[in-house]
Amino acid sequence: LLRCDLDHFKLVNDTHGHQAGDLVLKESGQVVRSNVRPDDIPCRYGGEEIAVILPSADAKQGLVVAERIRQAIGSHAFRVGELTIPGTISIGCGSFRKGDSPEALLARADEALYHAKHGGRNRVIWSDPTVEGA
Repeated sequence: LLRCDLDHFKLVNDTHGHQAGDLVLKESGQVVRSNVRPDDIPCRYGGEEIAVILPSADAKQGLVVAERIRQAIGSHAFRVGELTIPGTISIGCGSFRKGDSPEALLARADEALYHAKHGGRNRVIWSDPTVEGA
């Protein structure tokens, strides 16, 4: 499970208005959709947050998808009229463990997202530090 949060999204709304924020959110969803695998399920989680369910991925595959999303958002030009708004995304990743409830998986991904946001943003953090590259 990937939990994604657009960095400094409130600043986009406050600086450029909610129409600009809506455009950034819509385009971010399109960028995420175009950077996941066919079996992956991206969805809006709330506000500026996106979740991606990776039903057929192991941790390393999930890390590859998360990093691809992060790089794609960071290199995308969000254009509002003549203005270009840069964007970045923080991503927390969690893997399903035997006996997990959906809430436990979500809690691990949320905790990893918290560490990504508070560790400087624009990064991917895996909830299991033994995953190579996390």
